[in-house]
Parts: sequence; structure tokens; C-alpha cells
Amino acid sequence: MNAWLAALAMTLFPPCCIVCGNRYRSGDFQDLCPACAAQLPFRRHNERHMQVLSPAMTRQLSAVDYYQAQKLRALVAFHYRGVIPQLIRGLKFHQHPEYALPLGQLLGHKAGLDIQADCPGFAQTAQASWLLLPVPLSEQRLAERGYNQAELLGLPLSRRLNVELRTDILFRNRATKRQSETEGISRLMNVSKAFTVNAQVLRQRNVLLLDDVLSSGSTLYSAAQSVLAAGAPQVYCLALASSRRDLARWPPAKN
Repeated sequence: MNAWLAALAMTLFPPCCIVCGNRYRSGDFQDLCPACAAQLPFRRHNERHMQVLSPAMTRQLSAVDYYQAQKLRALVAFHYRGVIPQLIRGLKFHQHPEYALPLGQLLGHKAGLDIQADCPGFAQTAQASWLLLPVPLSEQRLAERGYNQAELLGLPLSRRLNVELRTDILFRNRATKRQSETEGISRLMNVSKAFTVNAQVLRQRNVLLLDDVLSSGSTLYSAAQSVLAAGAPQVYCLALASSRRDLARWPPAKN
């Protein structure tokens, strides 16, 4: 009955696409018509894996940190071009939380098979062994925006991957400048030690760490370092989009 009612509602009140604004009858993603979905700047499989911290930023690190940074990788679904910047800016700065559902579905569509391939046994152990942690906002930024865009992106992603999303583990312990307002090594310093982890709740679980955009990688890198230091055996980073072109060898070379 519910499926029948949903089909009837789709027929009588077809949704509007968030890109073109046209109504459509069917599609694989919520509020996104098939024509617009097909035009999105998806990264090819060999373009999706990146080192979290940009090479230029990595070179600023000490020898020990440099080695650790090279091992931390991210999976990125889109190039930051075309309509993607418009959708992400709408989600973050112009009060369009509804954009998160189709974007999160798209990320899950691209990330699901990659994660299963990169992490043997992921599909069988996801629910028991993995947690999805969205990169948190400061209390001030959360109050201004009214929601955390990474958390909203994570809701459809958690359903797709069958991984529990938790917001009571990773916290931002101080307000920081917007990363877009800083440059170079200042980006890394801006978010250094900006995160606190509830290690008791984490309890040695593997972590999928999610953010919206991967730029210099400083925010994801700092958050990942905090989660690893709190006892997570493995951290796998995810981002919706990036304008960067540097690619990482995947899987990483074993030493």
C-alpha cells in the first residue's frame, strides 16, 4: 500500500529538479532529474582517490608527520566545477538543506563499491565495526547555519552503506576562521588541535570521516589525526567534491 501511494504521489505531484527546476516522473536520486544527474562532473574511478593533505601542505610537515600524512587517503566523488559549487554553496551558505539528500545519495552511489573494494569485508562488518562521523562545526557556526551540512550529507550515505552515523564522538573544541579566509600553512594551523574525540564512545571502531569539500585537506587531516590518536584502528576519509588534481596511488603501497 505504501509503495502504491508513493507511486500515486509521484504521478500526481512529480518533484522538481534542484538543478534545472523542471518536474520529472522518475529517477535514481531524490529531487534530481536523470538528465541533470547524467551531466554532473563525476570523477572517474582512477581520479577519486586522493591524499587527504595536499602535496604542497604535506611538504610543510616534519619528517614523522610527512610520512603519516602520505598514508592518509580520501575518496572524492566529484570535480568541483559545473553545477556542483552552486549546490554546495546553496547547502552551506544559502539555507538549502534539502540539497543534502540528493548529494548524499550521489556520494553513496559512487563511494559504496569503492569502499567495499578498498576495505575487504566492509559489507559484512560495516554495521558492527564502522562508524560514520561527519566533520563537526563549531557551536557558533552551527548556531548561525542551523545545521551541519556534513551531517545532512551523511544521513543518506549511512543508509546506503549500512553504517551508523554518530555525532557524539567527534567535536570541534574551538571556533576557527573559515578555511577559505586563510592560505598556505595557515590553513593547517587554523584547525590544528581543533577537534576533541570521545574515545570511550569510539571504542576502537573503524571510522568513515565525512566532509563536503576537500581543498587543502587541512580540516579532514586534523580531524583524522584526532580520531586515530583516540584509538580508531582505521580511518577512511570521504568528501563530496574537490578542485584538486593530485591523485593518490590506491591501494597504498605496503611497507
